Amino acid sequence: KDQTTLSVSLSLEDFQKLDQGFRRRLPSAQTLSPSNLELVNNWIQECKSSHDKCRLEDTTWFPSRLLDVGQRDGSQLPRLIETTEPDVLGPYAALSHMWGRQIPLRTLQGNYEEMKLAIPMWKLSKNFAQAVIATRELKLRYLWIDSLCIIQDLPSDWNKEAATMHKVYSHAEVTIVATSATSTHDGFLQRNISTIPATKVSYIIDGAPATQEGNLILVPQDDVESGLWFGDVEGSAWNTRGWTMQERSLSTRSLHFCKNKFYFECRSCRLSEEGEPLPSLPQFELWPRHQDSSLVLQSAPASTNSSQKQLYDRWTGTVVRYCRRYLTKDFDKLLAIKSVAAEMSPRIDDTYLAFAGMWKKNLHFDLLWRALRDLSKPEKYRAPSWSWASLDGPLNWANDVLNLHRNHPALERLSFDIRDLGESGTGVDQPFLKLRALLVPVAFITECDHDDRWLYGSRILPYDIFVRDHVAEGGEEDVSLLRDDVLGKDGKRVIKIAEAQLDMDDKDLLTKSQRKLFYLHIQHACRSTGLILEQEEENIELWKRVGVASIFGKEEYSLFFPEFFERDLACQEVTII
Repeated sequence: KDQTTLSVSLSLEDFQKLDQGFRRRLPSAQTLSPSNLELVNNWIQECKSSHDKCRLEDTTWFPSRLLDVGQRDGSQLPRLIETTEPDVLGPYAALSHMWGRQIPLRTLQGNYEEMKLAIPMWKLSKNFAQAVIATRELKLRYLWIDSLCIIQDLPSDWNKEAATMHKVYSHAEVTIVATSATSTHDGFLQRNISTIPATKVSYIIDGAPATQEGNLILVPQDDVESGLWFGDVEGSAWNTRGWTMQERSLSTRSLHFCKNKFYFECRSCRLSEEGEPLPSLPQFELWPRHQDSSLVLQSAPASTNSSQKQLYDRWTGTVVRYCRRYLTKDFDKLLAIKSVAAEMSPRIDDTYLAFAGMWKKNLHFDLLWRALRDLSKPEKYRAPSWSWASLDGPLNWANDVLNLHRNHPALERLSFDIRDLGESGTGVDQPFLKLRALLVPVAFITECDHDDRWLYGSRILPYDIFVRDHVAEGGEEDVSLLRDDVLGKDGKRVIKIAEAQLDMDDKDLLTKSQRKLFYLHIQHACRSTGLILEQEEENIELWKRVGVASIFGKEEYSLFFPEFFERDLACQEVTII
């Protein structure tokens, strides 16, 4: 009875694609229909047999516990098993999902023996129950779910299993991703395709025989990103969570269950249930494995300086994306990325500092992270002030090697040596970093709002750092330092040596108070060159990081005041907490 006039605009290119076989596959009314299961199994087998980038070096590893989901007919209830005899086991699936506000069924010390006997399906959350069904339909016998395969109220077991989390997802036959579910009780297999209005339109191309009549099926697009990879996967709530980042990046192959549609993702391809070509836009990067990948990974110590630099850059890029994500528990900041470090460790000749989220041999770069906007401090202490994990919010690194020091030979005399570091030490009862470097007292900091300090809506290094002017030996003023100088409030001459970015929005306290601030010089190969430190009031032998700075300007990366660094500047020991 109701009629709607449709206006459809199709290009010749659209019909050429149809002639070339680019026809979208009609979605099934049931997620796990026989045709869909055949499609998924073909994807998995193709990946296992043909994708060199996705192959594992060792396929015999199993988690400590798995769920035995039983046969496909459901005649056996799921039960928790210990994988003490891995030879009798087969491939397993892993579940990646969001817990949400309501806590799902968990394995605890009190119900451990009961979980090993049988787990009634009605006790499982919707995500868990549907993961069991999906595992059975994929003809797999075993399934790993975090809250069921780790004893949640036993810290020693949690820590033990968390240490191998990277292997759990990398060794899984497939990771079942509840991409569309925003909580453990939502489920991800249900569909409402039958309620979506659709119309079938017949067409004939001018000049073509009448027998070549074609058909188009049109459905309304409720959102420009709905039904597309970017909206369904990249834009999902699941993809904003901290824990799911390592689960996705380390999985060998993932099956994303989205609204009325599923996608397949591995290191070699991304595929859609409907068969449409997916756009080749910059996407989430899966952690690479083999020499056939764009990033060559070699086992340490055979890795070259070039491959190590690539790995370090991959790590900082991973941290940048990770810091845009959300965690239910702030204290999980370092834990939820630890598996990525564990995956990287065997392939790099370096030591991962788990208490700081940094690599020991790359500290001269790792220390120079920069806030993209004002960061916030967690309620409880989580990491040392020099670690990116000490604060919450988006950040990045400006660590492109520009070899800026080649234009300024005087900088070659400045050294940066790490003397000691750890989670505690002599006279220090918390994580610390002891080093020897140039430490310059800051006279004062001023805020600058010039147009050249803005980039893509964010302010870059918006504070000017001034230090006291030098006086030549014999009390005579060094006239070489009278260029572009100003007078401080006390009438003494000061000079600008750097521009800085503060970590937190406490500029009033820093710029208008008498707090003791210092510029610590770390390196001079990149734009970011050092840190802004604040001396502790209770213990003047300790410092805390409050910002990052650069002694190079934007124009040809020249020094703000070259003469300052040509003087005889002495380095000293500094302990940062």
